[in-house]
Amino acid sequence: MNMQMLLLLLLLLGYGVYGQQVYDEKDQFGYLCSDSKTLARCSTFVIYRPRDKDTLQSISDRFKVSSNEIARASNISNAQQPLLTNQSLFIPVPACSCVAGRSQYNVTYVTQKGDTMSLVSISTFEGLTTYQAVERANPSAVPTALLPGDELIFPLRCACPSSNQNSKGVQLLATYPITGTDTVQSISKAWSVSVNDIFSANELTPNSKIAENTTILLPFGRASYLSRLPPSLQPSPPLSSLPPSLQPLPRPPAASAPLPSPATVTGDSSNTGLIVRITCGAAALIAVML
Repeated sequence: MNMQMLLLLLLLLGYGVYGQQVYDEKDQFGYLCSDSKTLARCSTFVIYRPRDKDTLQSISDRFKVSSNEIARASNISNAQQPLLTNQSLFIPVPACSCVAGRSQYNVTYVTQKGDTMSLVSISTFEGLTTYQAVERANPSAVPTALLPGDELIFPLRCACPSSNQNSKGVQLLATYPITGTDTVQSISKAWSVSVNDIFSANELTPNSKIAENTTILLPFGRASYLSRLPPSLQPSPPLSSLPPSLQPLPRPPAASAPLPSPATVTGDSSNTGLIVRITCGAAALIAVML
């Protein structure tokens, strides 16, 4: 192999060093996890849009998370105020766990008349899981013969940052359910996460397409988002307990500015971060091989 081919290979490998997950619209069972590469358990968020007639209490019951914790995470000062259908809520996930090689948060759901695994996965949980994952989590259930009152486990997609992501300042990965109008660029603007950081966290490329009823991960590393979590749900292990080699790198001054509320459109994206990650990844691999 000549030097040009070697450098090209190292650059391609370096692109994936920062990312933990590969976005795959055909994936049926959720994000891969490995104790050797990711935290085996962490606290994080999933993002959810209220359905018609939803209240904080009904969403609390659905996700088995306190309504007060949802209100705090979502910057809602009055828990009794009506929710908007286009409003985005942060749902705290107290325990995203690695189960059979997949990261998930199990929610118990009581079926109602007319429910199917597919309908509940796509409608009630907005694509945060799939009917294939629900079938696997409930091997004794018959998908075509659900009865009202049946209790099923719905494994919602979540993910914990890898140690490499932690070292680069990523403190949590929020699961975002994709709608039919979403693009990486629109999501980037709405959540003030750079396009390149979304690419890296999901191993996407500029030519990648994202599909409705699938999910991507939004990497957050700023204290304003961590402060949404109640003390009992702070990320584990805390960053202060990580060895010096895994402590977050200093953020540039612009990154310390407060983040907007969910779904506020601000900011642009830059290619600088991606170039730096590719260069660093390639340099590290060259050093090892030499």
